[in-house]
Amino acid sequence: MLGRAVGVLDAFAGAEGPELSLTELADRADLPLTTTHRLAGQLVNERLLERLPSGRFRIGPHVQELVSLAPRDVAAEDVAHPYLQDLADVTGQPVQLVVLDGGESVTVDRADGQLPSRAPTRSPAHASCGGLVLLAHAPSGLVDAVIEHGQFERRWDAAPGVTERVRTAIEVARRQGHLELRSKQTGTVSVAAPVIVDDAPVAAVAISGAPHSERSLAPAVLTTARSIARAMGAPPTGPIPTVH
Repeated sequence: MLGRAVGVLDAFAGAEGPELSLTELADRADLPLTTTHRLAGQLVNERLLERLPSGRFRIGPHVQELVSLAPRDVAAEDVAHPYLQDLADVTGQPVQLVVLDGGESVTVDRADGQLPSRAPTRSPAHASCGGLVLLAHAPSGLVDAVIEHGQFERRWDAAPGVTERVRTAIEVARRQGHLELRSKQTGTVSVAAPVIVDDAPVAAVAISGAPHSERSLAPAVLTTARSIARAMGAPPTGPIPTVH
């Protein structure tokens, strides 16, 4: 009996419209008309189907309520773009969404006032502010491997002490929950913060460009990262800390 009831509900899959007549239900479920009539009545009583004044049927509200309870795997890039675009609009700077893939940071979405691009780009994890933020949450073995085999000319010069500076940046990101790097050579500032879901970073929001003002961009980046996390189902967290 349960299988036949499911068959009635399945009749709506692939239908041309959201409504079906009793005859259409019977044909699509491959059931006798009398059996379909009885099952449809039971499903209406349970709010799994809804009978319209026309006599036709459509999926009932209880099905939608049950669907909303089902766990869903949502990737950061599935929900992030509106938040990235808002941050880019406010700051006038390009914004990226970065994930970690081994020893590389992968930009999976970006917003910079131009047409959005979802074509992933890769760089060594140590070479981007977002990558460093994600390394702050990575296993120590991966961090050691990145530093040991890193070609540091991409962001860091090869002067003595470069590995210590990279480790310090990772430790700062781990301690304060975000990272802000300024380049004396180019005059640019980069800020990144992790998107935390279930106590683990799933991505990082990163911004880079000319300083927007004397005020730090970190609160705005942290707010964007937390907004994306909430859109992915993470519970609200405490207030954004003041950054001086």
